[in-house]
Amino acid sequence: FRGLILIGNLQLVFTFLIIVYFIKKALPNNWHILSIIAGLCLFDITHWGIAMFAQGSMQNYGVIFLFISSIFFYNKERKLYSVIGGLLQIICTYSSGNGMIASAFIVFFNLFNGKKNNFITSFILFTIFTPLYFFHYHPRHMIPNKTQALLYFFKFISAHTYFSNNTGEIILGVIILITLIFSLPM
Repeated sequence: FRGLILIGNLQLVFTFLIIVYFIKKALPNNWHILSIIAGLCLFDITHWGIAMFAQGSMQNYGVIFLFISSIFFYNKERKLYSVIGGLLQIICTYSSGNGMIASAFIVFFNLFNGKKNNFITSFILFTIFTPLYFFHYHPRHMIPNKTQALLYFFKFISAHTYFSNNTGEIILGVIILITLIFSLPM
């Protein structure tokens, strides 16, 4: 699986290079410091669990790479690049549930970027291919109930910590969520 791990981690390197491109474009004079900070965040050592097992790095880093690459090509001026961005958006949508969320953010990027054709293209691709992702997805008995989904959500919020039992992670997730809600500006 070393080859798969290498491919997954190379996706992260290319993602970083595209992020540096966007930072340099937005802040041409002070891009160095922000690029170092972005690199520290992206190559955080706490991601070793994903980076060192092949399927995690291939899937998770792949979604990030497809998302950033699609935005990169949608941001270019020529129509050929928009086609490439659209193909990457379709692949991103079909990659996983995270890919569908990323595809929605690609639509928002194109909406706020001001390029009407790219927005229309990305919106159409999102509205067509996201429902197709669920075509023959799971049998009805495989879909978790609302309680399981809610418990998983709270456990996911506290994923950066480790407890030896699920109850501690769920309680911490609820505490983090409540703290985040009360910290929002009113």
